[in-house]
Amino acid sequence: MRDVYVGYYPPSEEGFRRLWQDGTVVLNTNVLLNLYRVSQATRDEVFDVLWKLEGRLWLPYQVGLEFHQRRLAVIRDEHDVYRRLRELLQRAQDGSEKILRGLRKDSVVDADQLRRTFRAGLGKIQRGLDTAESSHPLTLTGAIRSDPVLDTISDLFAGRTGRPPTPEQRERHVEEARQRINDQTPPGYADASKGDGGIGDALLWLQLLDWAKEQDKPVLLVTDDQKEDWYRKEGSTTVGPRPELVAEMHDTAGVNFHLYTLGSFLQHARSYLLVKVSERALDEVREVGEEQERASRQQALRLGRLNALLRKREELKAELRGAERALVAVGRRDAALAAHRALEAELDELARQTAVIQTTAALTEQSDEVDSDAAQRTRQQLEQFQARRATTQQRLASLRDELERAVVEGDVRRNHPLCVSVW
Repeated sequence: MRDVYVGYYPPSEEGFRRLWQDGTVVLNTNVLLNLYRVSQATRDEVFDVLWKLEGRLWLPYQVGLEFHQRRLAVIRDEHDVYRRLRELLQRAQDGSEKILRGLRKDSVVDADQLRRTFRAGLGKIQRGLDTAESSHPLTLTGAIRSDPVLDTISDLFAGRTGRPPTPEQRERHVEEARQRINDQTPPGYADASKGDGGIGDALLWLQLLDWAKEQDKPVLLVTDDQKEDWYRKEGSTTVGPRPELVAEMHDTAGVNFHLYTLGSFLQHARSYLLVKVSERALDEVREVGEEQERASRQQALRLGRLNALLRKREELKAELRGAERALVAVGRRDAALAAHRALEAELDELARQTAVIQTTAALTEQSDEVDSDAAQRTRQQLEQFQARRATTQQRLASLRDELERAVVEGDVRRNHPLCVSVW
């Protein structure tokens, strides 16, 4: 049964040993970017572990691309935290000074003592902030010129990076990734609200499948993305990788597949790689990973709400365009109806005048004293009125066609409340 439902069974102990001894280890983009969010000491411990795996690391092209696209933004945001905190401290100090200056000299509150205590507290916070900032010395300006974190990552993955896909391969993978998102086939669909529609993770997975087929070695993916399109969950408990992912890797490449968060990866590295990882480093990478995961979920929720509003707007715009067509059709119909009524009135008048002339002509022919000139004029007048009547009838038929087109082109049915039948 295990070979049929392979996705629902974790690797055996032997399988885990092979993963750690022979498997390809892949870091997702969020793990590489989180290295900028941890302290220097923790980052050094992570790099020490990764150097132990130097020959077995592999960087999918999609991961490398996303990392380089987002690296500077992460550095900017991380360093900007200290500026915002200092502004907050300054506002707190200014606000306290304003309150203390407003106290009466004879107040029971010792303003000078409070001021000294408050300043001492702010100074302590400021020194703690300076210490924390010293563990994140990399600034955006500095990183543009020199980035030791980038240098180490580049050295780790030298010769172990996926090549850019050809335009044909890219087109095929993008089309397949979008189809997977539409079908909610993991991974990627949980990020469908993102700007790329969630295809980033799907592209990473497709590249990983291709690599695993070539290498014929188990794959261990380290990612701090803990959403349900990567992990199988029961309530609040994470069971393991999505069974579909394990089964697809097994069916496509014939190898095992497993997932770790960075914190879990470092913890297991102690046993399988016999490396030292401090509890402090474990706690920090877990805290950063969970914080970024919460931020990612919140962003996904915001983007989801925004996309829902945008879809609603497009629906309303479509309804408005339909209403505008209906109003145009109604306007054309009303104008045609007015002309229709005028022509019918003109036709009735021509019919009446024609009847009078016909009666006059009949009486003239019956008269004994026939005035040939008068009879000729009567006949001519009758022919003119008959010609005008025929022309008016043609115009009336043309207007009826125009009314029909107003209904059809305006996409308004004859029973539409804005365009009742005119027939």
